[in-house]
Amino acid sequence: MAEEEATQLSEEATAVAMEEAPQEPAEPRSKFSLYVLPFVTDLQQRNGLRHEDYQRYRQYCARRLSRIHTAVHFKHGSSRKYNPKVLTAEMVTTELHLHIPLLQVERAWSYYMLLKHPFDGDIHANRKIIHARARLRKAAKFAAELQALAAATCDPRSILETTAYADWISGTVAFESHDWDQAITLLRRAKFIYEKLLSLSSVEHRVLYTARIDEIEANMRFSAFSKSGSAGMDDLLKMQHAARAGTLADELASKIDLAVAQTREQQSSAQAEIVWHGETLPVRNEKLRQHLQRARTKEFDIDQKLQSGDEKDLGGLYDELFMAYGDSGRVISDDIHAAAAEKGSKIVSQKAEMSVAVLRRLQNYFSFLKLSRMVQRTQRLLASQSLKPAERIHMYDSLLQCIAEIADLDEEQADPLSCRLAAARTAMFKGQRCYCIAESHRAQDKIAEALALYDRAVAHAVLARSHFADCEGDVADSVRQIDELLLRVRGNKCMLKATKFLQTEGVSDAGLTPPVPTKPLPDQPNTYTEDPALLRQCKLTDFPPDFQVVSCKPLFFDLANNYVAFPSLQDRVAKSAMARLKGLFWGSK
Repeated sequence: MAEEEATQLSEEATAVAMEEAPQEPAEPRSKFSLYVLPFVTDLQQRNGLRHEDYQRYRQYCARRLSRIHTAVHFKHGSSRKYNPKVLTAEMVTTELHLHIPLLQVERAWSYYMLLKHPFDGDIHANRKIIHARARLRKAAKFAAELQALAAATCDPRSILETTAYADWISGTVAFESHDWDQAITLLRRAKFIYEKLLSLSSVEHRVLYTARIDEIEANMRFSAFSKSGSAGMDDLLKMQHAARAGTLADELASKIDLAVAQTREQQSSAQAEIVWHGETLPVRNEKLRQHLQRARTKEFDIDQKLQSGDEKDLGGLYDELFMAYGDSGRVISDDIHAAAAEKGSKIVSQKAEMSVAVLRRLQNYFSFLKLSRMVQRTQRLLASQSLKPAERIHMYDSLLQCIAEIADLDEEQADPLSCRLAAARTAMFKGQRCYCIAESHRAQDKIAEALALYDRAVAHAVLARSHFADCEGDVADSVRQIDELLLRVRGNKCMLKATKFLQTEGVSDAGLTPPVPTKPLPDQPNTYTEDPALLRQCKLTDFPPDFQVVSCKPLFFDLANNYVAFPSLQDRVAKSAMARLKGLFWGSK
């Protein structure tokens, strides 16, 4: 690594030395081009920031500055005496002069990034943080100098680049100093310029401008939240989701998490009442407030995922939400038992009864929230196409049970509008359930039962539509589901009635179309068909052809064996017997 870096530095020094370095002052040019963000990003990615090595990048900026000072003959005195010089627009004759303040900004900024997060247990942590902020202010000073030089010597695009860069650095200084108004003003101006530059940039550079705009937006939202307090809780939670997804910087993500925790504590302590069905219910138990805040946080997460269409981990969020509702219900039950056990005077008993009544209404409120979310989750599951008919029927049973419990809660609260909505949803779910059962009977060729269930589904759908017409609020999606159900039922009923008619008349579907010939044409020369479509399906011959039994040819043709007369060998056989007898007594010779 050291040899590669030394080689790279030598090549860069050679390239810088070969740049035009006039010995005598020349007239300042006014059309230099300096695209700050692409140029700086390329330097950062090639010199350490790909691995967040700010020390290596700071050292690279220092070495490159020294080489540029030598190349353009802009040194601050000699080796014996330091004599600072101020770079003015009249001195700018090459782009390398503009690189001097730019690299000074980058060197100071990288030092700030290196010192802003000291190690745990560092005894000099506070001093390092103070020094980091001082280096950031120095970077803003150099950025202002770069902006002034670019305004006098660069083209309009470069002027916009340097202006946005300077505003971003200055806005970061105000952000770290907690000057929220100044930070919002500067960052908003930088964002506006970067959005204009995004439309002018090439395809490979658009991702750089988009990332810088996202970073600025996050800082602006956090500044607005810090300025207004808990009023921007929704924006803060959105920023926290972005931090978890890895789209925000680590330092901003830690600040967001801390702000979310503090805001939740403030909201939990300030949330002392609930409004439900026009009635205000006080929440006096601290544990109940915490569970309520946890439940609302999970509700917000679920709504965000449903809006974005991201169903990943949605089931786990629903489980955590139901656990929060369950914990709230247990806390309320304990409070009810404690209030019911109080004994004393008549006044104390009346207060206990009133407290129990309020707690029971709170219990109904949490039951209503839980049942509503269960209905929402079940409807999301029913939208899946991979469910079996039995599973769908079971889910519709669960939906009807939840709606019945919600209707009971609404009757206790005497809310006629909610009762009417519950009746409409009950009729709609009953119609969809009847349709699922009819489809199951249709698959089993039970035509009469399926037709009866289709009629029942139509009756429930018509009733649900009449109820929804009297309801208030957004019921367009439910009405659309009812219309689709009626359309599907009508089509399936027509098909079943036609099938039943054919079965009654003794005509099968197979008899309506001519049979497709299965034998090849040479085997049925006397068969005639009038359907022209069969010409494309006719069978000319069997391929591969069928096997036929044939006699196997012998290996040798020995046909003369049956006609050959062989000589008699009887004389030899008798002689052989006598010889064996003679050999038995006299031995063989």
